[in-house]
Amino acid sequence: MINYIMFTLFKIKSHFLLKVTPNEIQKDKTKLT
Repeated sequence: MINYIMFTLFKIKSHFLLKVTPNEIQKDKTKLT
Protein backbone atom coordinates (compact mmCIF):
# COMPACT_ATOMS: atom_id res chain seq x y z
CA MET A 1 0.00 0.00 0.00
CA ILE A 2 2.79 2.42 0.93
CA ASN A 3 4.62 1.54 -2.28
CA TYR A 4 1.49 2.31 -4.29
CA ILE A 5 1.15 5.72 -2.61
CA MET A 6 4.81 6.54 -3.25
CA PHE A 7 4.46 5.44 -6.87
CA THR A 8 1.34 7.58 -7.32
CA LEU A 9 3.00 10.63 -5.78
CA PHE A 10 6.01 10.11 -8.03
CA LYS A 11 3.77 9.90 -11.10
CA ILE A 12 1.87 13.03 -10.12
CA LYS A 13 5.15 14.87 -9.53
CA SER A 14 6.45 13.71 -12.91
CA HIS A 15 3.29 14.94 -14.63
CA PHE A 16 3.56 18.36 -13.01
CA LEU A 17 7.24 18.59 -13.90
CA LEU A 18 6.40 17.60 -17.50
CA LYS A 19 9.09 14.92 -17.36
CA VAL A 20 6.65 12.27 -18.54
CA THR A 21 6.26 11.90 -22.30
CA PRO A 22 2.74 11.93 -23.82
CA ASN A 23 3.13 8.25 -24.71
CA GLU A 24 3.81 7.34 -21.09
CA ILE A 25 0.88 9.47 -19.93
CA GLN A 26 -1.38 7.56 -22.32
CA LYS A 27 -0.01 4.29 -20.96
CA ASP A 28 -0.82 5.41 -17.40
CA LYS A 29 -4.36 6.36 -18.44
CA THR A 30 -4.78 2.97 -20.08
CA LYS A 31 -3.56 1.20 -16.93
CA LEU A 32 -5.86 3.25 -14.70
CA THR A 33 -8.91 2.57 -16.88
